[in-house]
Amino acid sequence: MDATSEEALLKAGIQSARGLVTAVRSDANNVFITLTAKALRPDIYILSRASDVVNEPKLIKAGASRVVSPYLLGGRRMAEVLKRPTVVGFIDIAMANRHLGLMMEEACVGCNSSLIGKNLIDSQLRQDYSVIIVVIKRASGEMVFNPAPSETIKSEDVIVVIGKQADLTRMRETL
Repeated sequence: MDATSEEALLKAGIQSARGLVTAVRSDANNVFITLTAKALRPDIYILSRASDVVNEPKLIKAGASRVVSPYLLGGRRMAEVLKRPTVVGFIDIAMANRHLGLMMEEACVGCNSSLIGKNLIDSQLRQDYSVIIVVIKRASGEMVFNPAPSETIKSEDVIVVIGKQADLTRMRETL
């Protein structure tokens, strides 16, 4: 392990960091940084950039929690604009246009939440907080897209919603 890289990560505060982003130009350097970071903090979440999609598996094997390939994402985004311009337009307006006040947010259901065991209708999330529930991610990793009103909320679920910032803040406090 290169002492300079290790020292740089320690100086940057890796021991207390919630996560690390590796986004240097060279995929090989991103792999090296990921390996070094995992040696220092095996539990840290690492988001890595891959210039070439063929290097994504290498970054995952090195310890990256998630890999983003900007060129691939950009190409997919361009194709989506061509195939579904209205959908992409809505998402751009809703998520990037601050004067509308809409945001897509995620909130984790805490172990002591009063909502555990309730279905979405009984939870009153939509009525009380004016949010649209898009996805429930279970602790197992299972994703429930466009959940039915009868879907039950469980401890450690992550709920993805669209709503106004003030409503999302209030909702997060309940969860």
